[in-house]
Amino acid sequence: MAHHVAPDGKIYVDTAFINASGRLSGMKVEHMGFGEFYLETPKGRIEFDRMRGKDFPGKSGRSHLLHPPKEAKWLIGLMEDKGLSEKMASSSVYNYDRAKSAGLNGELTITGGDASGKIGFRKYLTMPPSFDGAYLDKTVLNLGQGGLERVLKAASRAISDGVPPDINIKKGYAGMDGGKFFVAAEATWKPSRDNGGEALATALETVAGREGVSIQNWLR
Repeated sequence: MAHHVAPDGKIYVDTAFINASGRLSGMKVEHMGFGEFYLETPKGRIEFDRMRGKDFPGKSGRSHLLHPPKEAKWLIGLMEDKGLSEKMASSSVYNYDRAKSAGLNGELTITGGDASGKIGFRKYLTMPPSFDGAYLDKTVLNLGQGGLERVLKAASRAISDGVPPDINIKKGYAGMDGGKFFVAAEATWKPSRDNGGEALATALETVAGREGVSIQNWLR
């Protein structure tokens, strides 16, 4: 089954939709290269724009913007009439670009002794009211992991007296806390031959304000 969604008048479809549309009478899917496709139809050419797609729950494969609008609406009608595509809830589409451009504005935690420990990063996001957290695109999860990477890289550059501690960043995750949605990531660290957790904590304290991160717990 193919899937589509139509928030704010724009129509997004998944990869299954592209494949299914080629089975309609008089239609032919053509590949333009670099993962881009278009559909030859009696109404003219309809394009599947992968670069402007927005992820949505239930999609199969990638999301694509379907355009031009008039022809897109006509194609959606055909696909629904033939039972080839299902319309998903448009309120579940999330504006990832807005979240990524909002800056870090996260919370940093450091736990452990001077020999080893953990570093955690958490960023709260405003999601659509109907978002139930059941579906999370990797782009959202990367907000937590990318935020932690950014802070730790800045901290490593701030450590001038020797080699920074060995840091291993784990895959990002997400969750709910008191009704608030967040993305997060964790890292483990071990001392290098020159520096332990104390040097890392000092460096993080130096860069935290500049990176828009508040310190919640300290190593020391």
